[in-house]
Amino acid sequence: LSRKGDVAAAKAAVGKILNESVAPGNSGALAMLAQLNDPIRTNPALTAEHAKNVDAVRRLLYTAEGDYNLGNFNEANAHYEDVLRIDPTNTAARRGMEKLTAGKSDYSKSAYDQTRAKMLAQVDSQWEDKVPPSLAPADLGPDTDSADSDAASVIHKLNHIIIPDFSLEQASLSEAVDLLRARALEFDTFETATERKGINFTFNLGAPDSPAATKIAAARFDMKLKNVPVSQILDYINQATHTSYSTNFFAVNITALGSDSLDLISQDYRVSPDFIASLSTGESSAFEETPKEGLLPKRLGIKEALTKQGVTFPEGTSASLIGTTLQVLNTRQNQDFISQIVSNAANTEPVTVNVKVTMIKVEQARLEELGFDWILNNGGFGGESATPGATRLNLTGGSVSNGRSVDDINLPVG
Repeated sequence: LSRKGDVAAAKAAVGKILNESVAPGNSGALAMLAQLNDPIRTNPALTAEHAKNVDAVRRLLYTAEGDYNLGNFNEANAHYEDVLRIDPTNTAARRGMEKLTAGKSDYSKSAYDQTRAKMLAQVDSQWEDKVPPSLAPADLGPDTDSADSDAASVIHKLNHIIIPDFSLEQASLSEAVDLLRARALEFDTFETATERKGINFTFNLGAPDSPAATKIAAARFDMKLKNVPVSQILDYINQATHTSYSTNFFAVNITALGSDSLDLISQDYRVSPDFIASLSTGESSAFEETPKEGLLPKRLGIKEALTKQGVTFPEGTSASLIGTTLQVLNTRQNQDFISQIVSNAANTEPVTVNVKVTMIKVEQARLEELGFDWILNNGGFGGESATPGATRLNLTGGSVSNGRSVDDINLPVG
């Protein structure tokens, strides 16, 4: 009890031993009582609360030191602050906070050096002389004299001619296509020549008395659309009449659903010099997955590249790429697919921009030379100045540059 600061309770415990009914002459109890009453051996100001605070401070100091060793500077600082709330003059807590501040300062210096090095590297990289890309002119636009440009033009019109209002009631396929042909002609803003405006539609439904043609001719449907492209309207017509469409050189050909002519047609396309590379996006690659010979993969040919895009090549078909001309012999449906691939590749080709930059070097001038030299000496009064009745002030000193030293200031008559 004495070590914990409860001196009164310690005296009471000794008093019970020295009770007449217990051991009134016990030497050990008498010695302890004398020690408790001695102000030199037992601090009379010691209290139980003080002993409790000492134990709490000791625990907080150990915890703070542990957090510091773990790099938890904020937690360690909070523990040191708790110590100072209990013992405002605790030196160990203040020394610990000093050590924390030094650790944070070391980190800040390291962070400064790292950030400075990073920013200087960015500045240095801006002075790198970039090698400009090749700006060799290449005509990648559509060839207006070739047949494939007309096919691409048909696809472009299908996707970009917007019909503001298209309404049908119990219409047949031929009636719907006639109205669509007229509306496409009316809203075609992509052609300047009147004879090239609009979209041509043709039918290839087979024999008129065939079950498919009879079913298509008997189909009637309603439709009410606003602000949709021609291709979307055509899709809805196909769904309602069980038909499909494909594009050939100059027109949209509507056929019975499921029919696919195996007649082979030849068609030329104008493509970019890197057409095969432009097809190699995503999971597709312009090279063989596993080299057949040697260690280096072989670049794919045009037929293999188109096959990886989903184009089929039945028996007797072919594909060749000579310069920027793609020659394909295939079915009409596959030709339509290839036309869309060529059109998409042309629309996604990167644009090369040539930027000419003129760098102006500006030197930084130090401004430390600007200022005043206030070193003055040899001041004094006496004598008459040039002004009658005025006293002359002698004041000299300073450095002489473009001016002169200060002296002989005439004081006004006061």
